Amino acid sequence: MILKTVNNTSQRKIILYLLILVTVCISVRLYFLPFETPFKTDAIDYFSFAFEISKTQQFPTGILKTNNGWSLFLSPIFSIIGQSDMMNLINAQRITSIVISSLTVIPVYLLCKRFVSSNYAIIGACLFGFSHRLMENSILGLTESIFIFLTTFFLYFSLSKNSKLYVFSFIFLALSSIVRYESLLFLVPISIIFFIKFRKEKNVHLKFSLFILLFILILLPIATIRMDSNNMDGLTSHVFGGITNPAKYSSISENKIETSIKSENNFITNSFLNTLKFLGFVSIPLFIFFFPTGIYNLVKTKNSNLLYLLILGVFMILPAMYAYGRDTRRHHEISKIKIRCFDTCHNRIVIYTITFL
Repeated sequence: MILKTVNNTSQRKIILYLLILVTVCISVRLYFLPFETPFKTDAIDYFSFAFEISKTQQFPTGILKTNNGWSLFLSPIFSIIGQSDMMNLINAQRITSIVISSLTVIPVYLLCKRFVSSNYAIIGACLFGFSHRLMENSILGLTESIFIFLTTFFLYFSLSKNSKLYVFSFIFLALSSIVRYESLLFLVPISIIFFIKFRKEKNVHLKFSLFILLFILILLPIATIRMDSNNMDGLTSHVFGGITNPAKYSSISENKIETSIKSENNFITNSFLNTLKFLGFVSIPLFIFFFPTGIYNLVKTKNSNLLYLLILGVFMILPAMYAYGRDTRRHHEISKIKIRCFDTCHNRIVIYTITFL
């Protein structure tokens, strides 16, 4: 009885701490929000797409052919606000991004709890919530805030020991694929992890088939609408296109300076070099001190989720490497690459948190 009372009290404290953390994160971001400054980045495209849907109630063409999940989420918010001043809608997009970015500390806390105690998981959530790069990105009103939110929940459920709860990893993966098509790559690792974790259960193949069916049913409507509007589904069309012809997106190929073979070599070289470079950049100044001891403690604890974390980590780094192989000289690409680098390293949050053990 006493132990149960202590646990309930501890849970109330954790909930209170998370509420305070979310409130502080929102307040800090709102303090730096430029309420009278219009969009200057890719947020213009997301805004235009959402505005057209709210205005015409139809799927627009020629604005976004893929990665329009963020705009679809914003469109009902714009409809509720109505045809008011344009800056009101712009600030609504920014504030929505800020709220979602701040709420992400909750799934980050849950993810950290897979590896450490509640007290240390709170520290991991704080490190995530007050990351200056994530704070800056959320103010821009871009798609990354909701993408990180969905993929963090995807990571959390993909490490679940309950096969029934594992279905949520497929649900959140499908939703994140609508936001950013790169998430489709994660279908491979969660399928591998599923069979490793639950291979001894009955009807494991039937469960997996149902999970895949649910995954397809979530993506099918948006893929159909995209095909009708832009003659591409914005999912497999981009994933397989990038795999079969990655040099098409490199700077040298775009400028038609070198041959196809040299372009591909340049793409691969840029991918590896820029991956190492930007991983180092996002670790400065705080995380670079935690990284070595964090890895040591991860190996030392022999957590059963370590293997699954490594499998996910390998596939998480692929979208970043793909982005790094492209032209990184343009300013807007640099800012996107930095935040995308952080997106693909959710697993490192756990490593940093374990350092405190």
